[in-house]
Amino acid sequence: MNELLGLYSDHRMVEPVAIAQRSSKVKPLATDLKRKGVLLVATCARIEIYGEEPALKNVTSTIFSNLAHGRIEGAPAIAKRLAEIASAAHSQILGESYISDQLEKAIEPVDPNFPIFQIARSAIAMGRAARERQRFVATFDYDQIVRDIVADRFANEELPDRLYIIGAGMLGRGLIRSGVGKQFRSTVVVTRNPKNLRRRLRRSIDMELALMRPAEIGYAREPRSIVVIGTADVNDEYEATLQDALLRLEPRVILDLSSIPVLSEAASSKLNYVTMYDKEFLRYIEQNNIALAPKLPLLLSDIKERLQKAQIYSPPKGHLALQQHTPIRRRNTRSLIPAIDIPNQAPDCSSSAGLNAKREGYMTTPIRWLSRNDVAQTNLPFTSALDIVERTLRDHGDGAFENPPKIGIHPGRDSHIHAMAGWLPRQRRAGLKWVACYSSNPKVGLPNITGLLVLNDPDTGLPVCVMDAAYLTAIRTAAASAITSKYLSPPHVNRIAIIGAGLQGLYHVEMLSLIHPTAEFHIVDINENAVTRLTEQTYSKATIIHVKEAEAAIRVADVVVTATSRLEDVAFQFGWVKKGSLAMPVHVLGWSQDITTASDLLLADDVGQFKNYIIATGSPYNDISRVRGSVSDIIAGRIAGRVRIADRIAVFNLGLAIHDVAIGSAILDIAEQHGLGTVVSY
Repeated sequence: MNELLGLYSDHRMVEPVAIAQRSSKVKPLATDLKRKGVLLVATCARIEIYGEEPALKNVTSTIFSNLAHGRIEGAPAIAKRLAEIASAAHSQILGESYISDQLEKAIEPVDPNFPIFQIARSAIAMGRAARERQRFVATFDYDQIVRDIVADRFANEELPDRLYIIGAGMLGRGLIRSGVGKQFRSTVVVTRNPKNLRRRLRRSIDMELALMRPAEIGYAREPRSIVVIGTADVNDEYEATLQDALLRLEPRVILDLSSIPVLSEAASSKLNYVTMYDKEFLRYIEQNNIALAPKLPLLLSDIKERLQKAQIYSPPKGHLALQQHTPIRRRNTRSLIPAIDIPNQAPDCSSSAGLNAKREGYMTTPIRWLSRNDVAQTNLPFTSALDIVERTLRDHGDGAFENPPKIGIHPGRDSHIHAMAGWLPRQRRAGLKWVACYSSNPKVGLPNITGLLVLNDPDTGLPVCVMDAAYLTAIRTAAASAITSKYLSPPHVNRIAIIGAGLQGLYHVEMLSLIHPTAEFHIVDINENAVTRLTEQTYSKATIIHVKEAEAAIRVADVVVTATSRLEDVAFQFGWVKKGSLAMPVHVLGWSQDITTASDLLLADDVGQFKNYIIATGSPYNDISRVRGSVSDIIAGRIAGRVRIADRIAVFNLGLAIHDVAIGSAILDIAEQHGLGTVVSY
């Protein structure tokens, strides 16, 4: 067969604006190229094509005309480059999170039978996994940039007027969800088709989030407003309309986050116009890249090591592109096959000879056991856990998941054992957690929560790891609360009340202090020694205050977490929750019934699972019809989050299996890297 070839041009070889402009022109070629087995990657920072050499001959001049470009040959070199790109090692913003998703989207149109698809898919998984293992995550944050610019442009306690967001794509919706508009009197989303946007968001637009067409803005000067341009999808007519409107508006500043500046030189010279290529913006990128540069050699070494452990070759159509040679199957390389001989025809198991043949090794495969101590030794960073949970919630919001409602048994009045299965197709991760909660266990010196997580290879179904699940349960529960708080807490969080100073209380302090670093924590527990122990064990630098009564802590808190063991009776009145606060029960029971009726917004982590649980367990909450949606609906922009500052919001995070699977997979990555655990035959 023909050798695989790659041609590329990126922001390090050509001016970023030129790359972005050419990229927008060549993107439409992807449909034709996919029929030839050619992968086209066209983003704002790079243009790359990969495929068999004859298929590339006729398109090279069209795509790379007058552009400096490089060439790589052979499957190993291509896999290395794609893995490094997926890890964000070659990004203009080191560690940025969008590139691996962009690569995944780029390979979608390509026929899976073409070799380049299989190589690219495995390489992307390798790069993404290496990024997570090495914590190569950007500190760069668009909404923080907007906040910094607001602070710079509005000195002496001057209040900003409106925030105009041009475009409602991924970036625009992200800014809306971030709550950056809370600093303004109102937020206006400017779009060419408000009706379609309303339908896409599936909600009524509040006064504080208005929708307008470009021609409808700028009827009066607004020198105390700020405009953020978050789209490059601008034709000549739209550009002219937008420029006229902004010239009339004369805002305090226009921040253009698009890869191709929208305004012309003539228009921008008359306005305070900042693009992502200006010094004011580039300093944020520079700060991020300086912070991550020391991690770059480790990241590249990680990828190199993983690639060396796999034989990469150019296979005929319909065959896998990578084969594993190490005794442990790495689940992050999605196209790897087990290091066992699989016959072309299955043995005849209807005879004793067939059964013996099967016993002789066809199904033998290694599996890693991780004890509680092994799991703890992986030392998964809290920031990584937050990133993983947020990313998994985005998958949930996009419908890219399977998370059937929990099923369980109830051996005692204060106990249950649940089975929780989860599948994340984008992350290629699958597994099941078998977890028990026995409230009386601490009385006899046993842990309240125990369990096991089984991770499976999604391609073969074979189990690859069994690990203790108590630690990851505590981590993912607290991380889910923290991400919920990120999107739904009031603008200023000064006090956080945590009821219960056990393991859940400890990890909630860790996670929530990363989201709200200036908040003080009011901890309530009937056991004063438990609060002292929590204070001694936490890595958080937050101020921790022991409060004796739950009511006193809840009444002054901006965020409330009830992290006690299972309660049969009402211990917390929703009437104690002050206006503007967010309440998050870790366990369903323990709150007064009006938490479901008096809250201004009622959410769950998964609506189907929540309602199924309420019906199955006979919960005291009679009215669950007001559950508006899931947390992921807020992140995806389908429903409004905090509409008014005074809203009291209640969120029931019952726990998602997909979070267990994603966090457990990250723990397995670290364990494999450091040789933790015990490998046994299955």
